[in-house]
Amino acid sequence: MKIGIVGGGIAGLTSAYRLSKQGVDVTLFEKDKMLGGLAGVIKIDNFLLEKYYHHIFTTDLEIIRLIEDLGLKEKLMWLDSRMGLYYDKKIHPFGTPGELLKFKHLSVLDKLRFGATVLFLKRYNNWKKLEKVTAAEWMRKYAGEKVCKVIWEPLLIAKFGKNFNRISMAWLWGKIKLRGSSRSKTGQKEKLGYLMGSFGLLIDQLEEEIKKNGGAIKKGESVVNISPAQEDRIFIKTGNGKYEFDKVISTTALPLLIKMTPELPEEYKEKIKGIEYTSTVCVILILKNSFTYNYWENISDNSIPFGGVIEHTNFIWPSAYNNKNILYISNYLYREDELYNCSKEELLDEYSKHLKKMNPNFAKDWIEDYFVFHDEFAQPIVTINYSQAIPDFKSPIKNLYIANMAQIYPEDRGMNYSVRLGNKISEIVLEE
Repeated sequence: MKIGIVGGGIAGLTSAYRLSKQGVDVTLFEKDKMLGGLAGVIKIDNFLLEKYYHHIFTTDLEIIRLIEDLGLKEKLMWLDSRMGLYYDKKIHPFGTPGELLKFKHLSVLDKLRFGATVLFLKRYNNWKKLEKVTAAEWMRKYAGEKVCKVIWEPLLIAKFGKNFNRISMAWLWGKIKLRGSSRSKTGQKEKLGYLMGSFGLLIDQLEEEIKKNGGAIKKGESVVNISPAQEDRIFIKTGNGKYEFDKVISTTALPLLIKMTPELPEEYKEKIKGIEYTSTVCVILILKNSFTYNYWENISDNSIPFGGVIEHTNFIWPSAYNNKNILYISNYLYREDELYNCSKEELLDEYSKHLKKMNPNFAKDWIEDYFVFHDEFAQPIVTINYSQAIPDFKSPIKNLYIANMAQIYPEDRGMNYSVRLGNKISEIVLEE
């Protein structure tokens, strides 16, 4: 059996690995010259670094098993992390119950309601009931207006911008449940996992194993068309030629799938067009000095045009990166937004003003180098009753299968769930 896989992100690589391990003849197509998709890495000096910040949680069993299966277990480190909240022109420690108690901007009643709702959601499992209501509405009702304004609404705005009031509570439930599961039983310490040397090690090992199993990987070869062929076979057309397969798995974003597959039924196209996306711009700063004492800082201030700063070298020690300080600036936008379309120089100038608000000692001459990465389809907009909008793994075209981040639900998209998608779609294809 010959199977073509479109997309060389974690889901595509995992499915290619699982199928090739079972003796299937697989060919994977990736439009970029580097594999990994949103989990891809770049080389800076003599080290590798993710283009978009990454870590895993202790409950991310699918990716942990994959790491072990690939012989990378000894590279996986579990480390403490610190979280902060920028609010009222100050960075506040905000990662433990004790730090919550010291946070002076919420009343005692607000803190109790915040703690009670988080505890409830960590133990609650009926997410289907939660998808019928928006996150903002649920939190206003149960956590209170103040807690919603200070904590939850800024988080939703940072992720979904103008659409924050449309987001299903099931999505926020997934975030809270996952984050809570990474803490100790007392809730004090959060352990996060990282592959020393970057998650590029995982990508490279998957590539090596696929090739070892007889699979082919075509990097820098963009798929322009997927179409049915005779006897229920499938054609994949690229800039380099035309290939014929028994089955095809597409792991690309749904808007790209529609462009590549014009023979999909119009009714089906209209359904999946209903799933909208936010885009992202991620800036990496290589700094002379440390910006903050936290690994992760959420921003509760709508005057700042980005949603969070992640200081990677407060998680993984700077000595692993030539004693440089590495700061990610996370920003979810829309394709029409000015900051998504401006030059990287303009973006750096704008961001630098606001970094100085957060840390008055910050100066632009701290920046030794910087990198800017864009992704057009970074995050599906998870509206109420989203489960009804998710496309099936089998498309209307026989032997064309779909596995992409729009199908990760109710959990939020991430590497672990991309691995799960790759495993799942492989099982479905093999069963048939």
